[in-house]
Amino acid sequence: MSFRQVPETAVSQKICVLSLVVSNRIVDEETLEELWEELQMLKVIKFAEKKGREKGREEGREEGQIKVIKQLLTRKFGPLPQTLSQAIDTLDSSTLDILSADILDIERIEDLGPYIPKW
Repeated sequence: MSFRQVPETAVSQKICVLSLVVSNRIVDEETLEELWEELQMLKVIKFAEKKGREKGREEGREEGQIKVIKQLLTRKFGPLPQTLSQAIDTLDSSTLDILSADILDIERIEDLGPYIPKW
């Protein structure tokens, strides 16, 4: 006997509920309740894993942007002051995006002030 994977949809949820109804006739109520709780926990775990992966990708993207910005600025202006390097590390993703787009237009290191006001 072979089984096929049911896609994560309303259909699969109905199948789960139906299975629980049928199992109600086979197992006692306490066991059924434990199974239901485990099913709900699995949904929570899947959701948390998905959000964790999304956050990890976003953080990785920001780290890559920071690295490229520092490399370009170092190539253009020479070694960066430590305070500037540290300030770049703290920029939010919106500012990183704007700075990445404008970086070729920056002529002097002092022109970074509007992007990085605290250095």
